Amino acid sequence: MKFELSPELVDQIIFAMEDQENEYYFDVVEGTLVPAKDLMDEDFEEEDRYISIPEWRSVDGFNLMERFTASLRNPIYRERLRQILASGRGVFRHFKNAVKERPEIEKLWFHFKNREMRKEVYRWYNALRESWGLKEVEIDWEDPEDLVLSDFWLDRWDVPDDTLLLKLDRDGFLEMVGPLSLSEGEKEGLYQSKRFGLFPSHPDSIVLQARSPSDELVAFLWAIKNKFRTDIEAYMILQIYCKPEYRGLGLSKALLERFCSSVLSVPGNRVTVELIGTALELSESFESMGFRPFSQVLEVDASTWKENHRSVEST
Repeated sequence: MKFELSPELVDQIIFAMEDQENEYYFDVVEGTLVPAKDLMDEDFEEEDRYISIPEWRSVDGFNLMERFTASLRNPIYRERLRQILASGRGVFRHFKNAVKERPEIEKLWFHFKNREMRKEVYRWYNALRESWGLKEVEIDWEDPEDLVLSDFWLDRWDVPDDTLLLKLDRDGFLEMVGPLSLSEGEKEGLYQSKRFGLFPSHPDSIVLQARSPSDELVAFLWAIKNKFRTDIEAYMILQIYCKPEYRGLGLSKALLERFCSSVLSVPGNRVTVELIGTALELSESFESMGFRPFSQVLEVDASTWKENHRSVEST
């Protein structure tokens, strides 16, 4: 017997799948879910009226949490959730409490879980449709990150006070150059040389901000106009910074796209960005958006030079 799978029915099936205390069948005549305990043996005499719904066990729920954790791009919460999943006791409760700490992570989890369980329901339904000789139902799945981003406010920011932004900019810069073989003093000196005479509140600066629903500044992009170019509008992106606990939500990419869409709306305009330290890992992401390398800076320190030069002399 054929039936249509409505969104309401999908929700009912998912609810029944998660009920680990009871077993359910789908009544294709009434279009309802029926607990197995309410059915008598004679109820099954009518062929194909009652069909099993997709099986969902505790281990399936655990595997779902593992897949979500692996997909999470926020390094802080990804590692924390991994530790919870490896703890072996009270996993489901601790996992639920952990994601609840950050509404944006919790929202990602709910959308991930809902999407994956809906996929299970549609796989089950399409298998039935195949047995009926019908084509599969194709579904366009929403990207949960797009839904989470809609909770944040992105806009241009006329910075009233440079203090906070410069602190976060310095934190971001020192984080980028952290793995480089430089002393702390050298890293600080490099930052000061890169930012000499530059301020977010300067008229040549453009700052875009991202704020949470609670109006917390969670990310920003700071760019400065290239005053040496008079033929076109050219901007150098100095910093794209996102607080660690908000990373992996696509905020930095959203700020970059918003900035480029605005500045590059005029033909001939240009935007450049210098990648240093760990930011070099983002080169492919920038190139996928249309950025192309036009220069390269190479560096060698004294000890490396001496070691390599010694090797050459010994051959």
